Amino acid sequence: MTLFRCDVLGGVLPSFPPIPWLASTWGLTRNRLYSTFQDTSQIDMAGTLDSSKMWFRKNAWTLSSVAQWSTCPDTPANQITCGASGLVLNSGTNSGIGGLSTAAETTPGSYIGLVQTGSFYCGFKLSFDQTTTLNGDTSWVIAWGIAVEALATPLVLQPFDEDDMAEFRPPNSGVVNGITTLREWANPSSSSNNAVSTNFLPAINGGVDANLHHYEYVRIVPADNGGTGKQRTYYDGTLVADTSYFTNAGSNPAANPGNPNGIFADADPLHRFFKIAAGTQTPMTMPLFEVWTK
Repeated sequence: MTLFRCDVLGGVLPSFPPIPWLASTWGLTRNRLYSTFQDTSQIDMAGTLDSSKMWFRKNAWTLSSVAQWSTCPDTPANQITCGASGLVLNSGTNSGIGGLSTAAETTPGSYIGLVQTGSFYCGFKLSFDQTTTLNGDTSWVIAWGIAVEALATPLVLQPFDEDDMAEFRPPNSGVVNGITTLREWANPSSSSNNAVSTNFLPAINGGVDANLHHYEYVRIVPADNGGTGKQRTYYDGTLVADTSYFTNAGSNPAANPGNPNGIFADADPLHRFFKIAAGTQTPMTMPLFEVWTK
């Protein structure tokens, strides 16, 4: 949905939802999605692919040649609750790539929902108890974006890119690393990928992430910033990841924070949908998810 400022009696009411300061700084003042999950009204709980909804339980993209994507089951409705504390996704809703998504396949090659290209801001608040994680967990708490082209039209040669805006992988039991990564996979079934990654919260333990934290992710394409692209992550208002990139110069196989150009240039034109998911045995609470663009 898009909400605008309104002139009333010669004055201007504050906009709702309020524009985050970081989004405003980059001129990203168009609201694309604002979810506080006080109830399930934005979620396609019935599983009917209702185009008026903003979040979908369906996870499968049937044209994919990879079983993980083509046969991933719907997230069970009874694993989703909403209320005063926001959204709770119970453990087991991920199934590797499950959870909730802002887009879903309707028929092979077609989809509904929100996808985003170009510059954008994504902010979200979440909490979980990392002491429930185990080394070897196959799924973990994550908020990420996926290039829909690689799933909806996989027969057309497309880079398979993902923005892991904040993922929390357990290197050891009861411990998580908070990571921001842009990955470009050789193909959806490959374990080979080029990645620009920042481990911004290494080895979090002792209950830190049982608290609610605010994560903000900004992707600014070069055309919107005088030829310099930006990827930034903020943790509770503090800048924790900052990558600059330029044109399509640079080598994708050597992608890293010092040489990110090629991988970002491939990802910039693509349309990503957003996903949120809990861990194998780690429930996740989220009272806010918002997206702003130009």
